Amino acid sequence: DQLLEMILLSTEIMELKADATRRAVATVVESHLDPKVGPLATVLVNTGTLKKGDFFHVAGVSGRIRAMKDFRGKNVDEAGPSVPVQISGLSDVIGGGDILQAVDSAELANTRSREFTLAKGRRSIHAFDGASLDLLMNRIKGGNLKQLKIVLKCDSNGSLEALKAALQKLSTGETSVTIIHAGVGDVTDSDVLMAGTSAALLVSYNVGVLPNARTTLAQSKIEFIDKKVIYHILERIEGIVTGMVDPKYEEVELGSAVIKAIFYSAKDKQIIGLGIKDGKLENRARLRIIRDGKKVGSGEIVNLKSGPLDVHEIEAGEDCGI
Repeated sequence: DQLLEMILLSTEIMELKADATRRAVATVVESHLDPKVGPLATVLVNTGTLKKGDFFHVAGVSGRIRAMKDFRGKNVDEAGPSVPVQISGLSDVIGGGDILQAVDSAELANTRSREFTLAKGRRSIHAFDGASLDLLMNRIKGGNLKQLKIVLKCDSNGSLEALKAALQKLSTGETSVTIIHAGVGDVTDSDVLMAGTSAALLVSYNVGVLPNARTTLAQSKIEFIDKKVIYHILERIEGIVTGMVDPKYEEVELGSAVIKAIFYSAKDKQIIGLGIKDGKLENRARLRIIRDGKKVGSGEIVNLKSGPLDVHEIEAGEDCGI
């Protein structure tokens, strides 16, 4: 009750208002496939009013709202700002953290979703080499990086403002630290894409990473600084700005795995199936191949998959493809 009271008081003091008359914009909280109904999603309306029958698009998916249910499971015809509802009528399952937008027609919804798919295909995350620590460090040491860009996510507005102020104080005469985006909440796919396209560091303090964002990160070379202590974040970034960070990482043994199958083999590349014996396996990790107690080869994981999904890591007892 006290929390709700403080939220309502804050909205009055800060005069937080939304326009309920415009087309709705909502954030996807979660989505799943119901065997009987099809793809369902729970969304939280940010602004506007979401109505039964509205056409919409979200990421590469489009649809028309066939039904809406409130948090009690009762059917409703519309939902205004700050109202959570479960919707049906999607063409596919969507990702948590994605943004849903209501539009005027099915044609416009289909066009927007196709444009998103094409743009994401052209802007492959594998091309985001400019955000790698190696390249950023080389540019700093060569005096060619005037601006170290940062995408920042924190657990609260208080820590966000404190970190922004502390990070900007790390600027030097040669390189300024610039926050290009800052927000409260878990790291989303949009945050990762922004860091990649802007050649920025992605920094998170005491927050999680949404599954679709973790998949995108796993496929990229973006430098991700994820800490639960503010001092550790500042120490790391100060080291990067002053050129004191060695991008060659200390060798740490993560775990071991047994090869179960070889699906493809070429001169410099193999696709293999593994069973994790102990520890874990991470994407982009380096490997030693041991046979009869002797090292017979080495390599690097380019892509780590659990079934059809790209993942960042796999734990002991699970199977994966690399």
